[in-house]
Amino acid sequence: MSNDLLKASLRTRTGKNAVKKVRNEHFIPGVLYGHHIDNVNISIAQHDMDKFYKKHGIGASLDLEIDGKKTFALFKNADIDTLKNQTVHVEFQALSAGEKIKIKVPVHYKNKDSIPAGLIFQELHHEVEVQVLPKDLFESIDIDLTNAGLGDSMCIEELDIFKNDAIEFLDTQDTLLYTITESQVHLELDPDLEAVPADEIPQVGKDEE
Repeated sequence: MSNDLLKASLRTRTGKNAVKKVRNEHFIPGVLYGHHIDNVNISIAQHDMDKFYKKHGIGASLDLEIDGKKTFALFKNADIDTLKNQTVHVEFQALSAGEKIKIKVPVHYKNKDSIPAGLIFQELHHEVEVQVLPKDLFESIDIDLTNAGLGDSMCIEELDIFKNDAIEFLDTQDTLLYTITESQVHLELDPDLEAVPADEIPQVGKDEE
């Protein structure tokens, strides 16, 4: 399966003012690093980066093309300006075919709206950490909750992907991912209490006769 391609340009301008100018030109500054290469400063068209980020998210693998030269890389991190809701800096890690990497993979819980009313879904972990070779990278773990009910739960060792010998889970296998419990909030009348007649209930503000 081919990887998505993201084009970048070598960025020779550094420093606060230079980076600000890059952003004003609708490009996002970034860096490519790795154990077997020197750090490379890059810039990517804002539209292209936003499109890739929206489709894949952190942890995705891709072919990063810098001035015509492709590098197999991992989308490692993104700094976000929360006030402007804009990506202001990105990081990529160059990958070597025989070198295992550690990565946090998001857990997506699908069809949560199918859980019966009155039950409480507790998402205990939204990501797990694994160690894999670049060829075995995957972007997410999807858990279908369509038939989930009271008392259901899942830990890492119950995932189908846990059986894949090519993937080493760094969290303990009994790490609980989610639980479904019954709501503990109930408004119940005490059966030992007698109802108070309406004419015996004090009425605030009413003068005594």
